Amino acid sequence: MKRDIKSAITAEFIQLLKEHGAEWVKPFSELSGSPINAVTRRKYRGLNSFLLGFSGSTYWATYRQWNSVDAQVRRGEKARYISVPMPIKDKDSGEVKGILFKGASVFSAAQVDGWTAPVVSTVDKTTVLRDVDKYVTNTGADIRDNAHGGAYYRRSDDFINMPLRQQFAATESSSATETYYGTLLHELTHWTGHPARMHREMPNNDHTLGFEELTAEIGATMLCVALGVSPCTRLDHAQYVASWLMALDNNTDYVASAATQAQRAMDYLDILQLVGPPTRQER
Repeated sequence: MKRDIKSAITAEFIQLLKEHGAEWVKPFSELSGSPINAVTRRKYRGLNSFLLGFSGSTYWATYRQWNSVDAQVRRGEKARYISVPMPIKDKDSGEVKGILFKGASVFSAAQVDGWTAPVVSTVDKTTVLRDVDKYVTNTGADIRDNAHGGAYYRRSDDFINMPLRQQFAATESSSATETYYGTLLHELTHWTGHPARMHREMPNNDHTLGFEELTAEIGATMLCVALGVSPCTRLDHAQYVASWLMALDNNTDYVASAATQAQRAMDYLDILQLVGPPTRQER
């Protein structure tokens, strides 16, 4: 029987949320950035990135890949399932006609012997946060600080409203700095959905609102890790995702689709770092 890889991945993700979503405690110290293949050095994307990030490890590879670098997966270790895009090409022209998603089993560096992770130079936290500020500024988003308003993105007027930085407090699992940037990057992911940018569907009922919130929080989670705000997925992210997942009836299709949209939003924001925001005429 052919394995439904997307269902397998999203089912595992939902199980993680059921186990830890309401009481997420960071039990790992290994994760130091977005999940990456230990052999190819390619970053995992979309739902793969989000799921492996929840698992708490930076470096992953298949059993065969670990063997290729003289590392051995320990007996009894359980694999994580990911999806790998495989292009479907025309036999005659070689033109790509579509994408087939194939399953693969991967193991983390914590599950193998004989391999040492590369040394990653540490960066002063204030330097990292300056880089995040620059990343946000480079998008050209209209961000308004307001001591009397909440955190939200208003699509009709295309601006982000943020409370003042000093209004953010630490939580049980996050510093005040982490809660500030997590909130800002959540709203910035919403901002990418404007018709002038990625034109995601305007939320007009509980399901479309839930899907957009799920997309924004998954985007914020990935951005926080990728930009160095947090070393791994935090309790506040997991709780927020879990709450909206319940509102969407735990439908695994929503999780996979939201992760895809979040990755596209992140790609769009990355492009703006190179080309800058579009002018009003381009919009």
